[in-house]
Amino acid sequence: RSSDLPYATCLSGLLHNYNVSEPEIYFDIWVSINDRFQQRLFDPRVDIVKADWFPFRKTPWLMPLLVDLSPWRLKFQEVENALDNQTEVVFIADFPGLHLENFVSEDLGNTSIQLLRGEVKVEIVKEEKNYTLKEGDQMQLPAGEYHKVFTVSQSPSCYMYIYVNTTAVVLERNLTKLQELKEKVQNGTETEPLPPELQPILRGTDEGMNVTDPLLQAFLRRQRRMEESERRRNATVVDRFLRFTNKKYFLFRRSFLMTAISLRNLALGRPPLEQLAQEVAFATMKYEDAATGRAKKGEETARQEDRAEL
Repeated sequence: RSSDLPYATCLSGLLHNYNVSEPEIYFDIWVSINDRFQQRLFDPRVDIVKADWFPFRKTPWLMPLLVDLSPWRLKFQEVENALDNQTEVVFIADFPGLHLENFVSEDLGNTSIQLLRGEVKVEIVKEEKNYTLKEGDQMQLPAGEYHKVFTVSQSPSCYMYIYVNTTAVVLERNLTKLQELKEKVQNGTETEPLPPELQPILRGTDEGMNVTDPLLQAFLRRQRRMEESERRRNATVVDRFLRFTNKKYFLFRRSFLMTAISLRNLALGRPPLEQLAQEVAFATMKYEDAATGRAKKGEETARQEDRAEL
């Protein structure tokens, strides 16, 4: 990417302030372009600080797009459609002579790697053992440990990680239970007493309540998303038009203000960081943030009026 080389040059200059006299910077960036494999963008063996680059010459350390693997995209869709809702998959492609070092989180249960093309060697770092995989081979990966996948074939290798996010599964199960309990409370079929911390949430009287439990916070976020989705479905043509124009306004507003801040900084110098942070936050405010702020202000005004009447 065009911004990475200037970033490396700038970072190299700043490192001199921290007594790093001869810095070396290597990028190991992975991207997926148009639903293809995840693949490297740069050669991770090249020091970007000293890398050869000219705008009108081919960049030798920029890795080529593996377009010959594009037909696999249909296969990806077939594999993903065959999986259940709790199983996830990540498709990887790598170049000969390179390797991927990865860590399997303990939250990811039943993680395996399956080779689709080429040949790789999988090293389990803690065990100091290597396992060779050929096309179609699959092996389990230990959770909570590092492993390395070396591409040893002459052509690029393709493989996929298949795993279950056990934490997400448990969270989804608990959120479903809370949703079912809320429906029972709303239709009056729940006969068991509710815990005090759940009563305002399940009865819809949680406005202004300070919720600290991560599960309840996730449940409230989901409820708000569902309510917002319902409002959008029921919105009139005029409401949708106003929402569209407001979002475009905030988009152009952000571009104008950020440009003005940049030009001001170039001409007059950068202001104190606290002031700059406030200016950027104001410039990058989104339509949803403004709408939420107006809604909260309206609710606060209504509450003040109610207290005044009392």
